[in-house]
Amino acid sequence: MKCQPPREFVEGVLSSTKMSSDDFRRAFGDGALESDYALTRLMLETTPDTVGIRTPHRQQGPLMAMLVLKGIATPPADSGMFAVHTEEFDGFQYQDPQASPQWVLMDLFAADRGLEFQFFLHYHGASPHVSQADINRIVRTVHKVSPYSALKQASLAPSHD
Repeated sequence: MKCQPPREFVEGVLSSTKMSSDDFRRAFGDGALESDYALTRLMLETTPDTVGIRTPHRQQGPLMAMLVLKGIATPPADSGMFAVHTEEFDGFQYQDPQASPQWVLMDLFAADRGLEFQFFLHYHGASPHVSQADINRIVRTVHKVSPYSALKQASLAPSHD
């Protein structure tokens, strides 16, 4: 599992494309930069069909750039991409474990953080069986805690032995 600061993807895209946030908003709307989830969703929903002969010229360039970004930033998902929603997180799963891919990747987003889970299904020749039910169980148990949770305070309390 990897924890990411909020808006890491948004800031990275703005930095790498050298677009101002105002130009990006004009091209894709105000919601696109609200969160990493919103930008990832926009990127995944952008398809070659969104750019056609009737697409206004001023939108063609940004849409084509979004398609290039999608090709670079989206992990392989030959067996499918799936939306994930919990009480605290929204995100995407790349790959279907029933199709026996090498791995399944899950990106979860909240306003104050992002989480990435990688489930390696064929690590060093081993073939552990990880089902969608196993992945769902893990995702349902993920909850946000403050940095000063009771568990952390209890573990730092001096022992009185």
